[in-house]
Amino acid sequence: MVVDAGAGPVDAGSPTITVEGTVMTSKGIFVSSATVVIPGKLPVTTGAGGRFTIPDVRPPYDIAILSGVSTRATMYRGVSRANPRLMLVDGATTSGNSTAPIQLTYSGLLPTTTANTWVVYKSLRVNPGDVASSTGMASWVGTANTLAFDFTWWSTGPADLSVASLQVLKDRQTNLPVDFTFASLPSVPVVANATIPVTLNMGPVTSSVLNATVNVPAGYTLDSVTTYAKTGSHYFYLAESTTPNVAIKVPNLPSPGFAIDVEAKDNAGNSVHTFAEGLTAGGAQNSINLPQSPRLSLPIQNAAGIDVQTQWFSWIPIGPGPVSILTFTTPNLTIDVVTFDSRSQIPNLADLGLGTIPTGTTVKWDVGVIESTGTMDGVTDPALPKLATFGNWIAQTTERTFTAR
Repeated sequence: MVVDAGAGPVDAGSPTITVEGTVMTSKGIFVSSATVVIPGKLPVTTGAGGRFTIPDVRPPYDIAILSGVSTRATMYRGVSRANPRLMLVDGATTSGNSTAPIQLTYSGLLPTTTANTWVVYKSLRVNPGDVASSTGMASWVGTANTLAFDFTWWSTGPADLSVASLQVLKDRQTNLPVDFTFASLPSVPVVANATIPVTLNMGPVTSSVLNATVNVPAGYTLDSVTTYAKTGSHYFYLAESTTPNVAIKVPNLPSPGFAIDVEAKDNAGNSVHTFAEGLTAGGAQNSINLPQSPRLSLPIQNAAGIDVQTQWFSWIPIGPGPVSILTFTTPNLTIDVVTFDSRSQIPNLADLGLGTIPTGTTVKWDVGVIESTGTMDGVTDPALPKLATFGNWIAQTTERTFTAR
């Protein structure tokens, strides 16, 4: 038996596979000219569509990617599939996108009063919703009730947009919603650099009350509790607070859905987060429970003389299931290690063509926890929507530093 410190035991007599995968950024752009390395194999460079091929690989294997325009490397530990799709954690590229000027014109908006104020939220999603999105608060420019802005999508070809807007009338004293109007268009074709006029005829929306209680682990304090209304792939901000009890008027949009985004921290600076969807309005009491954050174990804070070739970095996990991203940051390079384990080593940088970490360098490290499919082969599944490689973040540890030997 040959033991791979990252991927686990490997049977030297087991069948080999040819790994034919792709590399993309977090924007959904497939990356050419990226470097792909499986330890023990010669590095390869991605071609058109981010494609690469590495023959004679014995699974499970570790695999690292480095964009030619980035100082950030990403390594996946323990992959077995022959067709992985690998995402650079940073997505550092600006190529392969298109922009079109959008002109939104509204009718049927509720008037403002001395007791109320209002805001209009816009949401544009590329159908089928996995390539790009644009959300934001409307501010008027030009003629009355007209909003002009540029929309960028991550493709060099034309796109089809789903467009929606929600007007929220808010009480001036409490800043809570009291009334709504809404409009949407399921299909708006766009072409790069061509001005796209869009008219939305806003109509009244009935409302319900969303009730929820947020439960945080002992020793944690709420940073924010943010409520959203949802319809299809569109989300609209409603209100934010720092209290654990939510009681808010919400709009009954087409195929309504409601979500609450919660963040909390402990005294050490560890953060936890949940994005609770599928909440029910109209009297039901929703309960939202936050997990405890993982906690860094070894090496200790400000450890000196760490041998980066042999040192194991460990943390206390929050439980099985979510994937961890262990991040090392030097003045010149960032390395992300994607793993389902609760310990890892820094990848061999020489294998990645990145040299070494010089003696005396101060390195920062932390661990983020991300919702995932529960296996590394699931995380690298090419059948996932382009932007679903990693789900919502669950927790982020405080940062530690060490000095390299």
